[in-house]
Amino acid sequence: MRLKEGTPMFKIEGLSFQFDHEEIIQDLNFTMKSGTLACVIAPNGTGKTTLFRLIANRLKKNVGQIVIDGYDSHERVVFNSRLFFMEDAQRLTESFSALENLEVIKELWESTVDINEVVQLLQMESFQHKKVKKMSLGMRQKVLIAAAIVSDAQLLIFDEPLNALDLKNITLINALFLSLKKQGKMILLSSHNIYDLLEVTDNLYFLYQGKMRAVPNQLETIKAHYFELFN
Repeated sequence: MRLKEGTPMFKIEGLSFQFDHEEIIQDLNFTMKSGTLACVIAPNGTGKTTLFRLIANRLKKNVGQIVIDGYDSHERVVFNSRLFFMEDAQRLTESFSALENLEVIKELWESTVDINEVVQLLQMESFQHKKVKKMSLGMRQKVLIAAAIVSDAQLLIFDEPLNALDLKNITLINALFLSLKKQGKMILLSSHNIYDLLEVTDNLYFLYQGKMRAVPNQLETIKAHYFELFN
């Protein structure tokens, strides 16, 4: 069902998830607007990937509502077409080349994005025909990011997108994130390395005790709050 006009582009209300009698996500609320990047920070095992799986309809929430562009997550086909989330680069099809993986994504999301332009944008020409199983982790990571762009989804979700990338490629990906924001995309990601993302992050959150806590986007404040909560 299409919700009323004027709702946020991406909204979570009262989301909870329990596993083995443990509350992983507790009454979580979150909103995000078009053209922004939000970064979630928390130690391993605190629920970041679980949250992303819930948003992507891969886990069944106990209670709550998730909406993208006015469409509720219960309307799975249209909702799922509006987001892209691949947990990590190991989820790529190993026996396919970079181009073949991107062609699959383009078909599944019914996208009109030019794959060759994305390959050039991410400087993947030298390994576009290489099979994923023969790629380095850094190459795989770039294919994963390319897949998100090729999907042309409105909400792009990444779990540690800068993993295994060197400084040159981190700079390239940050410039890409800025470009995607200008196109109106929403980018939700997690990272342990906030130092490399501060310049492109609009909103920063700690995932603490199953809820999102907004944190000022200033390095010293981030460090102080982190050690206060997670020490």
